[in-house]
Amino acid sequence: MTTESMKARLTALIDKDYIREINALIPGAEKFANQQFGKASPKGSVKVKAAWAAKWTFCFIQKRERLYREKKETVEIPDYHKEFLLNGKLPGDIPIITVGKRHPNDFDVWPSNEQNEAFKRGGR
Repeated sequence: MTTESMKARLTALIDKDYIREINALIPGAEKFANQQFGKASPKGSVKVKAAWAAKWTFCFIQKRERLYREKKETVEIPDYHKEFLLNGKLPGDIPIITVGKRHPNDFDVWPSNEQNEAFKRGGR
């Protein structure tokens, strides 16, 4: 039996933004699956209809997830970055970060066993 406190904890775990975003992609995924397999199952036995339904559902879910990943991978560039990319100038309120000097003993190649042992002892 599920208690009220357990329901509350489970409800808190639901990502409402994900659900909203994934639901917005349903029409596009549905259209794609319909193009691939048709809107209705073929006439025939239950086995044929079940196979069609499984293929259609798999196609639909794969397309919906692909659309979601593509949407998430697309990153919006902030306006001050766009300004820099277009004109090569940063606005005055954006701090410029300079990179410090490297330590003289930083490794340019994969460290040898001796360098690893020296590092473990506290040396660089």
